[in-house]
Amino acid sequence: MKKVLVPLAVDADNKGQITYIIRPTYLAALEKARLEPVLVSCEISDVELRQAYDNCGGVMMVGGWDVDPKYYGQESHQMTRVVGPKRDDLELLILSWLKTDKKPFLGICRGEQILNVAFGGSLIQHLSDLVTEQHTVGKYDNLGEATHEIQVDGDSRLAGIIGTRVVVNTGHHQAIDKVGAGLRIVARTKQGVVEAIEGVDRSHFVLGVQWHPEADKSETSDKIFAAFAGNIR
Repeated sequence: MKKVLVPLAVDADNKGQITYIIRPTYLAALEKARLEPVLVSCEISDVELRQAYDNCGGVMMVGGWDVDPKYYGQESHQMTRVVGPKRDDLELLILSWLKTDKKPFLGICRGEQILNVAFGGSLIQHLSDLVTEQHTVGKYDNLGEATHEIQVDGDSRLAGIIGTRVVVNTGHHQAIDKVGAGLRIVARTKQGVVEAIEGVDRSHFVLGVQWHPEADKSETSDKIFAAFAGNIR
């Protein structure tokens, strides 16, 4: 099976105790696409991380707590929750390598956001300040309780995978604001919230989606993971 590097999500309890987690839904989606995850935590050394990266054909970054706004030049919103800098630093390092090596990349929710920040973009820190659409559902297990239709640009890579109009789940309070250099916005909701970005270089598979395809057992989700797998050597 083809190997995919997957940094673990970081969580913290009320006492600040850090844990590293990965939702089983991500692993199941990768297995269905015949991809083997190589899981790494923020405690790994840069040398060990590079070795793991070199042994993988692609990279996937998953959801979790917010990217620290300092990485895109902003102060923290009162609703922004950051759990230490280690995950941000690790993922930004991987993405700096990926830009040069052109390994296929799939970013989901926060994974889309850190992709954008790595390419010089910024984020809307709290969507409820700007739109009336429901984008949050409280808990990961509640994904699917809220959905919305998105419009996908017809000339995009994503449209070639899933079509131009699809209904997706939602579970986020932040979104793309300024898009990073080398990326393009390819999907939005009716109120203009960015739901997907991709690389402008069509020879390099770089896709970020704001929703959670791993938690939605649909043909649309299967197509996203299959397209990712199909671009991994």
